[in-house]
Amino acid sequence: MMIRLDRLNQLCGNNAEKKRKFLLQFLELVPSGMKQLNDDLKNEDREKVRKTIHFLAPQLTFFGIPDLTVLLGKLDSQPPVPLEKLKNDIKQSIQRIENAVLEVRKMI
Repeated sequence: MMIRLDRLNQLCGNNAEKKRKFLLQFLELVPSGMKQLNDDLKNEDREKVRKTIHFLAPQLTFFGIPDLTVLLGKLDSQPPVPLEKLKNDIKQSIQRIENAVLEVRKMI
């Protein structure tokens, strides 16, 4: 399982409706963010890749998917790691996150 629900369970307790609300928010934000990230990557726009990752990282980290936070550290490092060197890592992360989206869809 890609997604971890421990934080969600701590926050929501036994409130199923509240959990559902967070999962629906995940499904609203993450797939469109993944599409944007793919587009940014295809256009080789490093700054847009960085901004999209900044937008998605907190949501994904909350659900136990730290991939983008790790990549963000590399993008923001001094000197920054070139986008070309991160492309494969980003693509692998996108695949894992897309699998997590499928898991969440099955939960709802």
